[in-house]
Formats: sequence, structure tokens, C-alpha cells
Amino acid sequence: MFKDRYEKVKLHLRENKKYYFIGAGCFVAGATTVLVFRRADIVTKNVSLLSYKPVQSNTVIVSLARRGHPGNLVRCVETGEVFASQNRAAQALGLGAGNLANHLNAKLPHVKGLHFERMGEAVA
Repeated sequence: MFKDRYEKVKLHLRENKKYYFIGAGCFVAGATTVLVFRRADIVTKNVSLLSYKPVQSNTVIVSLARRGHPGNLVRCVETGEVFASQNRAAQALGLGAGNLANHLNAKLPHVKGLHFERMGEAVA
């Protein structure tokens, strides 16, 4: 009985030898791949090559036809609204131009509860 079972196993192994070799080869290849790519920095670099993240950049060009200094772009911190000059910001929001200038020169903490910042000169 033991001998019959032993012979059946031997016969089975002989007939399916190529499948066992293929399975063992796949196992070794998989284990090697896991060991090689186990390091986090290699995996991170490979994953970052696969991910696509678009770079977003917004550029606003303000061009006004007028004589003299083109003005300073002014942004209201609370609303995010951008104005072509200090005077236009003051007129649009009903503020005093002098008070706005003093606020931008750090002489006043706010103008009617609003905060502003200069963004640079407008393009002439």
C-alpha cells in the first residue's frame, strides 16, 4: 500500500515536472522582485513616474492706456479682488484714497475693516 502510493507520487512528479519547474521559477522571480523593490525610495520613485500631476499657474496681465505711471496693482485680502491702481480700488470700494495709501504704507492697520496689499507695478 505504501509502495503503491509512493509510485503514484513519483509518476505524478515525472509527468508534471515542467509545471513544477515553471511554478518554482515564477516563485523565485516574484520573491526576487519583492526583495529588490522593497526599498521605499525605489518604490516611491517608480510610483512618482506613473502619477501625473499638472502644474497650474495663473498669470494676469493688466494693460491700461494712459499717460504717466501705470500704477500699482492692489489686492484686497478679504475678497481676493485685484485692482489696477490704488485709486481704482478706493473708488470701487468707496474708500478714501489717502486712507488706502496710508494703509499700504503701513501707517493704518486697515481701511474700513479691509486689508490690502501691493502686488507690484502694472504693465504699461
